[in-house]
Amino acid sequence: MKIDVDSHGLRVTGKAWQVRACLRSLATHPLTLKEYLNRRLKTPKNRTLMRVR
Repeated sequence: MKIDVDSHGLRVTGKAWQVRACLRSLATHPLTLKEYLNRRLKTPKNRTLMRVR
């Protein structure tokens, strides 16, 4: 599974069950999508903001 983040949005690719699991975990995350994207774009590439199972 792969999560691509750029200034325009978020792209989740993978098998259907992986994408659904990722979206479920994002839905339960306390950050809004806008806050998540802003923080994700500011962090270095080697540091993860949220762990996806």
